[in-house]
Amino acid sequence: MTAIVRNVVARIPDCEGAYYLLVRTLFASGQFQEVAVVAERAIEASGNDYNIYVPILNALDALGKTEASKNIRQRALQVIEAHLHKVPEDARARILLGCYYAMEAREEDALRETNLAMQLRPNDPMVLYNAACIFSTIQKKPEALDALSKAWRAGFRDPDWVRRDTSLSLLHGDPEFEKLYPAKPTAS
Repeated sequence: MTAIVRNVVARIPDCEGAYYLLVRTLFASGQFQEVAVVAERAIEASGNDYNIYVPILNALDALGKTEASKNIRQRALQVIEAHLHKVPEDARARILLGCYYAMEAREEDALRETNLAMQLRPNDPMVLYNAACIFSTIQKKPEALDALSKAWRAGFRDPDWVRRDTSLSLLHGDPEFEKLYPAKPTAS
């Protein structure tokens, strides 16, 4: 898939969504450095599409590029805030904004956006999962466990992802967390 998307991007660099598919595919396949290499071109080609920032920030964080991640996150904040002035009911944008605010230690802003997103989409497994990440990031363990439990009931049941997600590290080892997302037994 990566080769196909790279060919599309090479032929039609301003094709809407092509860079998003490319960076998502690269991130999902663990090619974090490749994401970092195309990040600027992807952001420029994507205009005001806030979705482009998600895999880029995830890759930069995975690479430990803290300063680059912080700079890109600031840009993402501006794009999402502007988007929400036009489309205030966009729950995905609100939950991402909450995530970025939490990473910036803007707890009140993070809580406001998270609660709004959860009101807009109370049964959306991705909104609930991201809410758990936000609550965990701002050290609100009971709220994080509650949101993660709701995400599980709503259908988010990927234990591999949940156990790898460093934004949920506050919950790792908690009995309720382990019950919802048990570790796979290791082969001896």
